[in-house]
Amino acid sequence: MGFANFIRSMLPKENKYFDLFTANVGNIQSASTDLRLLLDAGSPAERKILISKIEDAEHRGDIITHDIFNDVSQTFITPIDREDIYALASILDDILDLMEDTALRTVLYEVTTFPNEFRDLTDTLCKAVHSLAQAVPMLSNMKNREEIHRLCEHINTCENAGDDIYHNAIARLFREQKDPIELIKLKEILSDIEEAIDKCEHVANVIEGVVIKYA
Repeated sequence: MGFANFIRSMLPKENKYFDLFTANVGNIQSASTDLRLLLDAGSPAERKILISKIEDAEHRGDIITHDIFNDVSQTFITPIDREDIYALASILDDILDLMEDTALRTVLYEVTTFPNEFRDLTDTLCKAVHSLAQAVPMLSNMKNREEIHRLCEHINTCENAGDDIYHNAIARLFREQKDPIELIKLKEILSDIEEAIDKCEHVANVIEGVVIKYA
């Protein structure tokens, strides 16, 4: 590598990481929409298509995450702290993994009908992801800190609402589901959705931390 190229490799590439984060949160938004549709899918063919789309989003996310990690390891100066880049990339990847796990569990466990709480919880996940999809691109300049904070607060509100839905759903499952195997299947699927919402809140916390550092 020539000296000029070496120097360029050390300089912060302001848009690269934020573009990758934005692309990955777009993957998450697509996957959350397809996951919600999966709960109402009326045929095996429709379920297969939706699950395949969620898997594709997760695979794209893996590539993006690998690109981010690889680039951070080769870049001397980054636009935000390395630990924040790693945290954002890792948690966004976790969200996609949980969505894929949820979709695949429906196949492995042969679950095709879901209680209404599953829809309510997935709707809450979609709302949290929608706010993430708005907040993440704003990190590229952080000019609208108040709007970022509002979006992060909304994600926190979604997480609290998700906890309530999850706990009520679990209580009802244990109260009404007489088949212990079915109870375990539904509980694991529900837990994956709830954990995905928790991860959205973790991303929001990292975003707020970044904004505070660079305020």
